[in-house]
Amino acid sequence: MTKNKYPHFNLDKYNLPVKIATVESSCHSKHNINYHIIWIPKYRRKVLVGNVWDILSRILKGQCEELKLQRLALEIIPDHIHLFVAALPKHTPFKIVHKLKGNTSIQL
Repeated sequence: MTKNKYPHFNLDKYNLPVKIATVESSCHSKHNINYHIIWIPKYRRKVLVGNVWDILSRILKGQCEELKLQRLALEIIPDHIHLFVAALPKHTPFKIVHKLKGNTSIQL
């Protein structure tokens, strides 16, 4: 994979190639929809450390459960967040990002 390109986001740590290849089934379809969402604080300030890191991790876990997303990987770096999720076909990327970013910013 791209080990040298993204040294801070370790795909092997989460066993992502196996999780990405998993095909889910619903009543009338089979799907495999994964999103890699990255977002940064304003001006890329290094504010995601210490207690904020713990709270943010719990908030994102709860939001993924509420939206029925499968959280495949989460990396919180002091100046940005990598979140890799598996979604259902009824979820659009816009709504996923809107709810995750909006709810985490309000709760933080």
